[in-house]
Amino acid sequence: MVTVIIIHYYTPELLAKLLEELQVVVGTVAMPVEISVVNNGGDITSVVKDYQIKIEVIDLPENPGYAAAINQAMSQSLGEFVYVMNCDISLSTESFVAIGEALRSFDVVGPRLLMHRADRFILPPVEPSSAFYKLLRTLIPRVSFLREELIFLIWWRSIIRYVTSSAPVTTTRLSGAFLAFKSKVFEQVGPFDERFRLYFEEVDWLQRVRRKGFRIGYVPHIEMYHFFNQSARRQPLAAQWFQRSQDLFIKKWFPSLFISLLAFIQKLPVKSGRPSKEYWVRNKAKENFHFEDISGAISGQVRSPLYLLISSSSDFVPSAVLEVNKNFHWAPEKDFWDRMENGIYYFKLVDRKGRHLRP
Repeated sequence: MVTVIIIHYYTPELLAKLLEELQVVVGTVAMPVEISVVNNGGDITSVVKDYQIKIEVIDLPENPGYAAAINQAMSQSLGEFVYVMNCDISLSTESFVAIGEALRSFDVVGPRLLMHRADRFILPPVEPSSAFYKLLRTLIPRVSFLREELIFLIWWRSIIRYVTSSAPVTTTRLSGAFLAFKSKVFEQVGPFDERFRLYFEEVDWLQRVRRKGFRIGYVPHIEMYHFFNQSARRQPLAAQWFQRSQDLFIKKWFPSLFISLLAFIQKLPVKSGRPSKEYWVRNKAKENFHFEDISGAISGQVRSPLYLLISSSSDFVPSAVLEVNKNFHWAPEKDFWDRMENGIYYFKLVDRKGRHLRP
């Protein structure tokens, strides 16, 4: 049996779409499937009653967080395999079955996540969680002799294999937007740490999974669509919770001397960087938003493939990644932008080594 756990937070329209897809899946696959919807916020009564499949609803109106929602559903789970997902995931029968097949080789797996069916930007895994990376991430903005693009290059080289590989990658860097595991892993590793109310809960749990000796795999041949940031943007405290979770992760996993060093560095003033001309800036306003084509012809000396990056941060860490060729052309699908929050977006073109290119 497969247990599907869906975490809902004020996105009933996305929940309805996901349940429609799961209804097709349940009617197609040979294996039994049980579905639990953990409701952390909003009224979903009218949504869940319209389906022929059995859906168990667990209401947690006080929103104890993502980790607590998973733990609550797992206390009632009967499946050998468990698929945990946000409402902003879109999947097919093929991907659903393929995840189960991947769990024959791994104990925990995550698929390749794409932002859109037509605009195939890949959402890379979470940032590295090592002490070295965290130290540089804190140090670079504050030390004048360190180049500001250094952190981008380190991040880029850490994710390029996830972008280009078609074979499974052994890793702990999976997204909590969709996470599948064998129930025995949860039994032996223990529940998600509920102190992580939002963000870092999967990072922490996967670290513990690795320490127990289980195999964790990123399986890029399995693709799902992640309508990015649909739930978190409805939570006004999301940024505050992110910071709290990050601080908790550092306190939990790093030695006290390292934590003291980070605290000292954080007191140093942040240097003012020189603005780069090697990216495009587009402002998605509330009204009259128009996004013209980004098109260009690169010198023949540059080899394909190239990568178009989109980020909400001018340092491009993290970014979504789209592979293009030398004579690239890209304009977004309308519903791609309809789902994005209003604000500033940055675009950059790089080669495989992460070097900036301009048209």
